[in-house]
Amino acid sequence: MSGDGRYIAFTSQASNLVDGDTNGQQDLWWYGDDVFVRDRLTGITQRISVSGTGLQGNGTSDQPSINGDGRYVVFRSWANNLV
Repeated sequence: MSGDGRYIAFTSQASNLVDGDTNGQQDLWWYGDDVFVRDRLTGITQRISVSGTGLQGNGTSDQPSINGDGRYVVFRSWANNLV
């Protein structure tokens, strides 16, 4: 969670958090395929474990950590198509 509590970085078992989640994998906490950030002020959830062109990761991404103002998120990933 960001320092002010506005942003939360997480993984999830749900497959209906964002449109286009079609990689066929559960978004499972701790061993999830996707990392998300939720803006608690606007109610918008974004999947951030995608490439610069929006492609879904082809491997697991998990263990997100968000900085104090919510601008940066780091996470562990086995996907080789994110950068």
